[in-house]
Amino acid sequence: MKKLAFLLGFGLVFSVNILSAQYDSDETGGDADEHGCTASAGYLWSAAKKQCVRLFEAGIALDPVHEDPTSTSWAYLIFTADRRQVEVFLVNGTYMLSWNGKSWTGSGLSVFQDGKRYSLVQNGETTYRN
Repeated sequence: MKKLAFLLGFGLVFSVNILSAQYDSDETGGDADEHGCTASAGYLWSAAKKQCVRLFEAGIALDPVHEDPTSTSWAYLIFTADRRQVEVFLVNGTYMLSWNGKSWTGSGLSVFQDGKRYSLVQNGETTYRN
């Protein structure tokens, strides 16, 4: 009976160690980009902040103006410290816009501010706002 208990205990410890080693090596940390940002932990590089960020923590979320239940559309804004530029994160890419005196513009995009509210205009049409 003692042998059986020992073998079962040894087998359990051995199995846990193998599973633990697989989890540690496969789940997080192996997907750092050229800036060291770990995507599996939700981090990506922000040129505006010059550091790895999580958009949902550091960015201003904008919602689509025309909601489509089949769409996975989203937009986030991150401003530079001096607010002369805003980095716009869209599903199809990241864009850096510059302040022109009344809005931030560039690459066919414009960001307008009204108090604490922001609107993103693409090619003349408001597509996102908070």
